Amino acid sequence: MDYKEIHPVSQVSGSVAISGAKNSALLILAAVVLLDKPVLLNRIPDISDVRKMCDILNMLNIKVRWMGHDALLIDPSEVRFNDLMAEVCGEIRTSVLFLGVLLGKFGQAKLRMPGGCQLGPRPINFHISAMERMGAKTTQEGVHVSGTLIAPHQASVVSFKRSTVTGTANAILCAVSLPHPVLIQGAALEPELDDLINFLVQAGARIKREGQDIRVEGGQPLETQSYRVMPDRIEAGTFLIAGAILGGEVTVADIIPQHLLAVVEALKQSGADIEVGEQSVSLKMSRPPKPVSITAREYPHFPTDLQPQWCVLSLVSEGESTIEDHVFPERFDHMDELKKIGARYTKSAHGVTIQGGVQLLGGEMYAANLRSAAALVLGALSARSPSKVVRISVLNRGYPGFFLKINNILSD
Repeated sequence: MDYKEIHPVSQVSGSVAISGAKNSALLILAAVVLLDKPVLLNRIPDISDVRKMCDILNMLNIKVRWMGHDALLIDPSEVRFNDLMAEVCGEIRTSVLFLGVLLGKFGQAKLRMPGGCQLGPRPINFHISAMERMGAKTTQEGVHVSGTLIAPHQASVVSFKRSTVTGTANAILCAVSLPHPVLIQGAALEPELDDLINFLVQAGARIKREGQDIRVEGGQPLETQSYRVMPDRIEAGTFLIAGAILGGEVTVADIIPQHLLAVVEALKQSGADIEVGEQSVSLKMSRPPKPVSITAREYPHFPTDLQPQWCVLSLVSEGESTIEDHVFPERFDHMDELKKIGARYTKSAHGVTIQGGVQLLGGEMYAANLRSAAALVLGALSARSPSKVVRISVLNRGYPGFFLKINNILSD
């Protein structure tokens, strides 16, 4: 059975080594299709989404080999075009990046519509529009999308009306292969996107970011021997919030603290003592947390991927708080599950108002998606009695060795 029994604990104590960023690694794995020679990618998280991206690379005749627990040796030197219609392509959101990659490299693409966690509407119209602005003709038939590059020699302007990380990445991944300049306006600001840009620039691409404008001068050959993926700010934030929920002391190490400014500020407001180092953040919570209302927005604001975990902190805080999500307003399925163990809240258009100070009791909960699973585990750890979290395997989509890491900092 796909479930795990979770037993309550009193506090945390210790340090957590943070893995490479899932949301960066997936972008870079799509980008390796564009390289001419093998590359060693370091600090790659061994998670199911990464393995599915590797399966897709195999379909393009790209050789992938694990080197230890967090490094991939990838050889794209014999890459071949292929339709990406297999079921695995529909199981992961970032499979949509192969639309831009294949159109840029081969002038054509056909793939299954992307999947991933169900967080509400996530249309790919931004991706389609970007490809068409760069000279592609696209069609959608059922669960399939295809495209052909028919006007690749015209300077292009791609403008996004709202922030989209994968949409911006797709535009970049297509533009670096085109023989003309591309200006991307309204580009997302997330650091994972900058990590993709850094990787491509190291490989020889000409890309310059100026705020939300990204200029790409395409057509250069791309190769680099190795690259180290940035640390995962969402994993780091999850363990910091765990420390605030359970009390005690925790340090997240090998991170970039600047990526967590909004989270650290919210944790300080909750009453946590925070010490920020060059590559670490330490948290000490020695008092009941205060209620802090947050609104999840695009970077650099509070991240939507930490909103479910923050809801659990709000439940154990003494007072009322309002949690809104302006990225995925429907992303509150975890609250219905937490209600089974005593959560009290009311829903609103963009979020929930949580009545804190309740003693969670324990029970059976169902994890609908990756970040909700993390939240349910944190809720179970803070409950009065044991809980069962069903579909716990979804954690493997984004948290490498989650229970090993959290067990290392649990005091009980």
